[in-house]
Amino acid sequence: MEFEEPAPVPVLAHRRVAHFQSIFDQVKEEPLRRIYIFCDGPRDLKEKAAQMSILEHSKSAGPQLQVFRNFQKGNLGLRNAVMAGIDWFMSEEEAGIILEDDTLPSPDFLNFCDQGLDLYRHCATIMQISGYNALGRTPWQFFPRKVHSLSPRMNSWGWATWRDRWQNFRAAKDIRATDPKRTHAPPGLYRELEKGHKGELAGTVDSWDYSWAYYSLAQRGLSVVPASNTIQNIGFGPEATHTHNGVSARVHPMAARTVYPARIRASIGFAYAEHFQEHLRLRSSRLKKRIKGSWAWVSRVILRRFSSCFLAVASGWLARARRNR
Repeated sequence: MEFEEPAPVPVLAHRRVAHFQSIFDQVKEEPLRRIYIFCDGPRDLKEKAAQMSILEHSKSAGPQLQVFRNFQKGNLGLRNAVMAGIDWFMSEEEAGIILEDDTLPSPDFLNFCDQGLDLYRHCATIMQISGYNALGRTPWQFFPRKVHSLSPRMNSWGWATWRDRWQNFRAAKDIRATDPKRTHAPPGLYRELEKGHKGELAGTVDSWDYSWAYYSLAQRGLSVVPASNTIQNIGFGPEATHTHNGVSARVHPMAARTVYPARIRASIGFAYAEHFQEHLRLRSSRLKKRIKGSWAWVSRVILRRFSSCFLAVASGWLARARRNR
């Protein structure tokens, strides 16, 4: 399906130059697609130099591509920066495809979002179009590969939404989801989002998307999830704010003539399988972090023991050497 004017794309960046370059180069392949770049302010000279590189690369596409830039002078922090970036973008556009600087889209992703934004524009139940399918990293498939799913989970690894949904969220003063037994989500997801949302408000959780997901759950909203994963998170590593450990689902080509659900209701089986898969991913990440910490402790103990033994042996050898002179 072709569009006369494809949906614009805001790219939310900060300091990861190579990541930004990969994502920007992928998006700029379509010259009719407007690109908005929002960059949180630097915290030191190293980050300032990285942002200068991001700025220069954003000019590499030439004058035929419409690129709008908003580089902050002061550092807003993760939550405030993402919120401010999307606020700025939505003040200019009716809808768009949102990418952070660690979400690399596949060729199927942008077209999938274009179709979804057009198809569900006037359906208030659909809160967003997701690019990430957590089940894409499993060796089995429970569900038809040619049918997209509707999930109560709002995944922010590459997603699209409309101005009215976002502005209604930003205007909400008090977000309270209904009793978990009355929602269309797995109880574990309800508890996860509620805890994360409260943590964000209290400042103990450095994130932003729990609040958006919890708000969507309170509205009994749904996210369209592609039948095949179309986003790879390339941000795992030491430069990441949260994703130090873990792995992203692999990208899979979308099957020809993949269709959207005929009825607007949660795909309950998919929702439970997706939640279970994400739960496993988080557990695995935490376990790897603990193992890494435990191994570091063991290594320090062994090193201290080895150092003590080495010093004792060396001292004894030196003492014998002096006596034998």
